[in-house]
Amino acid sequence: MLSLVKAWKKQSDRIRFVYSSDRTLTRLAPFDVVFCMAVLRAPKKQQRLGNYPFALFEERALFLESLVKPGGLLVIHNSMYRFSDTVHRGSYDRIPVAAQHDKGVFLPDGVTEVEPDGCLWRKREP
Repeated sequence: MLSLVKAWKKQSDRIRFVYSSDRTLTRLAPFDVVFCMAVLRAPKKQQRLGNYPFALFEERALFLESLVKPGGLLVIHNSMYRFSDTVHRGSYDRIPVAAQHDKGVFLPDGVTEVEPDGCLWRKREP
């Protein structure tokens, strides 16, 4: 929370931090960049119980990607599943990054562990 306060104090007319509902985000969209950091996952115990199915991840990921303007960036880091396994992966180009990725990423079956596919995605122009 302290980092958000610091960012707020240094705010610019060009940068906006939004913590809001789907309805408000939809109203404010499209965005140049949407960050989703360590949100689209479940704690390990919940993962083992199957309480975060791929369908729920995909629904949330597709909502977030709908907020990105063409040419904009979608940043999904430390998620339980890969964005490249969603139905809209073809609308984005993956941007390779040299960053450490977290473990515990699964195929849509929720069981088979795989390597993360990166976290930066550029939405293709129509």
